[in-house]
Amino acid sequence: CINRARFARLVAATQDDLFRTARRLCGNNYDQAQDVMQETLVRAYAACVNGHWDLANSSFLAARSYLLRT
Repeated sequence: CINRARFARLVAATQDDLFRTARRLCGNNYDQAQDVMQETLVRAYAACVNGHWDLANSSFLAARSYLLRT
């Protein structure tokens, strides 16, 4: 089961890194980077809900790595 508060803290702590990476991948296009970042977070949340990613037992670094790979 997803811990929404933990997910929100993870997003808050990693959003700058995620957005910076997304901008690099999108050729510095702000709007596309926003879309990529949103899609990444939706996929990560769905993975938590569906049991494909165990956020509760992940360290911060493992969770950050997962988000940057997704």
